[in-house]
Amino acid sequence: MYFDQPFNNDKYIANTFLKLKEKYNILNAVETGTFEGGTTAFLSENFNTVYSIESNYDFINKAAAYLKNKNLNPTLIHGKSENILPAILNKLTGNTIFYLDAHWYEHCPLLNELNLIKEYNLKPIIAIHDFYVPGASTLGYDTWNNQILNIDWIKDSLNKIYDNNYSYFYNNDLYSEGAKRGIIYITPNN
Repeated sequence: MYFDQPFNNDKYIANTFLKLKEKYNILNAVETGTFEGGTTAFLSENFNTVYSIESNYDFINKAAAYLKNKNLNPTLIHGKSENILPAILNKLTGNTIFYLDAHWYEHCPLLNELNLIKEYNLKPIIAIHDFYVPGASTLGYDTWNNQILNIDWIKDSLNKIYDNNYSYFYNNDLYSEGAKRGIIYITPNN
């Protein structure tokens, strides 16, 4: 698989992150689900401050070694994202992108992560990986507890975060590469 590459070797997603960075003057990146550090490395090379949270102790250690060999120094934190995020959210200054990708195990913290973003009154850019993309038959997505990760499931949370004033878009299967996973990008309407 492509886990040592950013976004599972999808250059289209990486380019979209860079375009969002430029358009919204994003300084910080917060990643939930470090895994082996491939995406964390990309974020560290392109954003001023990077926090990455991973609940699996073996993965966080592997990512730390990988990133050290690349001479990168993001803040890696072992723990569950919904327990760790409050400490990080208090530290953020400047525009931030959240890359939410911690929904791989038996627990899916996505709604809790979104609720914490609302609780701290942030209106960041949010990207959710492994998301259902309507009409894109070749892009994979996750389900949790028989719930497809889709816009209908998170819409109430987004309405609360952005006061019903946001836009969203997806990647598409025409340009996606690597593992070909769906992703949604949510942006505030300013």
